[in-house]
Amino acid sequence: MRDIVWMLSPSSESWKELAQRMELIANRLLAEISHEVSQHGEPPSGDPPVNWARCVVSILKEALTNAYRHSGADKIHVNMYWANQEFKLCVKDDGCGFDVDSVSTTKGLGLGNLRHRAQAFAMKLEILSEQGEGTLVTLLAPISKTKSGKVAENRHKPER
Repeated sequence: MRDIVWMLSPSSESWKELAQRMELIANRLLAEISHEVSQHGEPPSGDPPVNWARCVVSILKEALTNAYRHSGADKIHVNMYWANQEFKLCVKDDGCGFDVDSVSTTKGLGLGNLRHRAQAFAMKLEILSEQGEGTLVTLLAPISKTKSGKVAENRHKPER
């Protein structure tokens, strides 16, 4: 319930508080399975844009829920990295894996939701899986700052 309330009206929390919230969410969602959650680097100073925070938390929860419900994993690893104006999230399980290309996004909303959310904020999402080898979901989310030092929201795809 607390996550629903936060998603509807997130408090003005700092990047560090957001990092702590994500770690708590991962530990709570994976409480019934062997798991490891780690953070590397330091979140930036200041406050994250509300919509960016909602997006990343939603992706985290969806990736964890998919791994827990569908992988049959013995262990799930969650790694969060803060460096060079970028946040990187890795969710890796040692479960059954699947053929990413053959999974239809119409059967379930999970993978489609992950991709849609990432694209909406110019984030890069990669799903690597092989049957019998587990799955790795990686999110690369740019963090950009304005001249005032505040973190700016990027809703457009970067030019290449």
